[in-house]
Amino acid sequence: MIAAVPLFYVVRSNNVAGWIIRWVTRSKWNHAGIITLDGNRIAAHPGGAGYEEPSENEHIVYARISVDDHVAIINEAHDLIDAKYGWWDIVSIGLLQWGIRPGFVRRRVQNAQPICSQLVDLCISVRWQLFDDGRLPMDVTPGDLVDLGALNVGIQRAVQ
Repeated sequence: MIAAVPLFYVVRSNNVAGWIIRWVTRSKWNHAGIITLDGNRIAAHPGGAGYEEPSENEHIVYARISVDDHVAIINEAHDLIDAKYGWWDIVSIGLLQWGIRPGFVRRRVQNAQPICSQLVDLCISVRWQLFDDGRLPMDVTPGDLVDLGALNVGIQRAVQ
């Protein structure tokens, strides 16, 4: 059965780290994660991906998908728990967003452990390719998920 389900979320944090991430990545949002069937959240963090509490600044993005598709996406998120990333991974994605694309930056982005928006993109990619605009794999920010990726697979924009 196809139903509109909460698939992922994006966050606009009101702190210095959030502001820096938004500026570096040229995004309106600074964090993202997958929502499980029971409403838990799985997201990437420098110390390792894992579960987190909902945020008051969270905006949920819904998708009309089957339970099987949702379970496949969530299983991928579970497989990525404990994957770590560093601030250089965010800086590298930011450089790509600003049009700075030397080889070492492209390699770092493609070979890095996933930051939060990359984790969402990787999980959803088990069923759909979110981006068809020629970007490098893993070149995705939280804002990209909402602004472009969601539209490419008919996901409803943030509505809550």
